[in-house]
Amino acid sequence: MDESLECRLRNVCEAFSNSRAMNKRVPRKPRASKILNRYKYCANTAIPTRNRFLPEKFQKFRKLHVSCVESARKELAGFQLFSRADFDHRLGNIVTATKKTSFTWNYERFSPVKIAAKGWCFRGVNLDGVTVSFRCPCCRADVCFKIDADLNSRELEQAYVKALSNKHERGCSWRRAEYPLEINYYIGRASIFLEIQRIKSELGQNGAVDFDAGVLEPSIEAMFEARMEQRGLLQLLLRGYRPAGHRVVECVGCHCTSFLDTVREKCVHYSWCKYQDASLLPQMLSEIACSPEEKTHQSLEARLQSLKLQIRNI
Repeated sequence: MDESLECRLRNVCEAFSNSRAMNKRVPRKPRASKILNRYKYCANTAIPTRNRFLPEKFQKFRKLHVSCVESARKELAGFQLFSRADFDHRLGNIVTATKKTSFTWNYERFSPVKIAAKGWCFRGVNLDGVTVSFRCPCCRADVCFKIDADLNSRELEQAYVKALSNKHERGCSWRRAEYPLEINYYIGRASIFLEIQRIKSELGQNGAVDFDAGVLEPSIEAMFEARMEQRGLLQLLLRGYRPAGHRVVECVGCHCTSFLDTVREKCVHYSWCKYQDASLLPQMLSEIACSPEEKTHQSLEARLQSLKLQIRNI
């Protein structure tokens, strides 16, 4: 055997026989984890409940520390400020439950969107058919609003808008906070990416729809890479609708349902819906997306400048 190879084997055997090399190495915990744990847990000051199955000497045993995150989650179970699913669930319940009533939601400042944004959940409609009651899932407070023709007055509408905040309990988080509608609901520079995600998701889940609402811009069609048979579906999604059955569509903004032929002829959105202006979303998408011909002729500096402008607007 080669002397150099034998020397290397001897060194390897000595390294393995060394007790230090075989010890288990424990990774060093960073200081940040200690800081996080310091504020994540607090002393348990709650008085333990008495257990009749334990002897007296074991009655005072309890956890020394509790998680502040779990405690806040239990206390504020109904307060999910940035949850789009919870907001859409509250909004859908309000609109669906009041569809068969004698009144209609046609108010700008006092609408189901404003009610759901303040954390109120639908509870029921009184026997008169115009009084609607809501409940806060966080503070369990109840509030009633009479929705009739008198709400057209400016004073009563302002009083109802103030009541959406004042009717919460003083310690309730919904009294001060509100769901960010400008970011997560209304169509704008800050929320246009949510519309793009919605359209891409619906195009991947649904097939062809027999819907023709005019000429579709090539830049928008190229942005979503829609197939030839999906042009009708893309035009339907740009108006805020989605397929909900055989020739039945539903609006994702105000949860109104209608037949496909009716949507082709006129707009059936509520006045407070974000898709009331059918040209707003296609116009914003056409400003963001440029056609393939324009994209090839644009220089790198022009494209970077356009990107900076879009980020600044957001």
